[in-house]
Amino acid sequence: NKKNIHNFDGVYIFLSFDIVNSTAYKSLNPYWTVTFSLFREYVSKVMEECFRKKNSDTETEKDFCDLKHYLWKNLGDEVIYMFPNPRISELYKLLDTSWKVLDKICNSLDTPTKNSPVKVSVKATLWLAEIDKKETIHVEKDYKEESSFSKKNINIALKDSDYDTIDFLGPDIDAGFRLSQFSSHNKIA
Repeated sequence: NKKNIHNFDGVYIFLSFDIVNSTAYKSLNPYWTVTFSLFREYVSKVMEECFRKKNSDTETEKDFCDLKHYLWKNLGDEVIYMFPNPRISELYKLLDTSWKVLDKICNSLDTPTKNSPVKVSVKATLWLAEIDKKETIHVEKDYKEESSFSKKNINIALKDSDYDTIDFLGPDIDAGFRLSQFSSHNKIA
C-alpha cells in the first residue's frame, strides 16, 4: 500500500545485497547482463521464500521469518530491502534468515559464473535507522531554516509521472552505505 509506506515513521531495518567483483566480471563477460538480471530476480524470489508466515506445522522457527519487507531500491549492482517497524517477536530470526537468503543467492551465482575467469559473489549489509515523518521546513525572518522534527533521519515521498517511491535521508542511512565497505563476499556486515 503506497500511501501507508510513505507515511511510515519509526524504526526501519535495511538489508542490502551487493555483487562483489562486478566491474571485472562485466569487463570480461559479454553476457553479464543475463547474470545480473538473474541475480535481481533470484534475490526477490528468495526474499519471498524466506521472509513469510509459517506455512505448516512441520516447519521450524528457523524456516521462516514473518517480517513484512519491501524493495526499497536497486542501485546498480545492489538490491536494497526495507523492513518498516518490524515486530520485536520476529527480530531474533532476522540475522539467520538474512544469512539463509545470502547463502542461497551466492550458491545461485556459481553456475552462471562457472566458466568465467572472474567469479562473482554477493555481500550483504544489515542496518537500522529511526525515521521521522517527512521534514517540514519553516523559514524565519532572517532566512535561517528550522526543521520541525527532533530526530535526524527522514523519509521523503517522491513522485514522478509513473511511480510513487520513497527515499530516506540522514546520517544513519549514510552510515549503512558506509558499513557495506566492511562486508566481503558471502558475509553480512
